[in-house]
Amino acid sequence: VVQIETRGAVENLEAIMATPGVDAALVGPNDLSIALGVPGRTDGPEVRAVIERVIEIGRRVGRASAVQMRDLEAAARWLQRGIRILSCGTETTLLAQAGRAVIDRLREGAARPG
Repeated sequence: VVQIETRGAVENLEAIMATPGVDAALVGPNDLSIALGVPGRTDGPEVRAVIERVIEIGRRVGRASAVQMRDLEAAARWLQRGIRILSCGTETTLLAQAGRAVIDRLREGAARPG
């Protein structure tokens, strides 16, 4: 699995994905947005265009397309668009969300009489 996170990778995307031994191309939207000069715009048109190309080229050359998304809505959208490998969230984010859910539940219970 190769990572697509630089301008050079974008410029050579087809050659990279057609390289023997490459099974998948993984877009890292955060690093890619920085490389494309639009830091933090991980769902902006520049980054979306690259993900679309990865999907299209992957289909053509028989390689899997992959993406790492932090946002659940965006992740679901990419699955519908044809992304084949998806990573959603990060360990720290998922752990923090689970911890917040436990604390919220305990606070709800503590607020109830009896």
